[in-house]
Amino acid sequence: MWSETHPRWLLFAGEVVISAEELEREYQMSVEVKGLADIVRQAKDAIRTASDAAAGMRASANELTSTVGQVLDMQRQLDAANADLKAAVGAMSNGGPPLDAPASSSSGLTVDQAASVVAAQNAS
Repeated sequence: MWSETHPRWLLFAGEVVISAEELEREYQMSVEVKGLADIVRQAKDAIRTASDAAAGMRASANELTSTVGQVLDMQRQLDAANADLKAAVGAMSNGGPPLDAPASSSSGLTVDQAASVVAAQNAS
């Protein structure tokens, strides 16, 4: 009674073909969705990595700024100390010309001996 040419058999066969095509299409869509999900995960990881890198760069820049600030502060202190030394040397020499080392040391005094002589003269 049933034959391959019977209308119900053709209808059933057509439904099977349609179902197989739908399954294939659904499988392809699930593969595409999985691929898209992988891309979204990779994008999230890349954004997280970029955020971490930006935070690291920000921390390094802040540390560098702090270090440069310390160096500039040290430079100001050295400049101030240099100015103090220049003022002290100027006060000790009473504004006279700078002392040059003698061409030959005729007195034979060492610096320590000369300092004691000056100290003794100032004490009296």
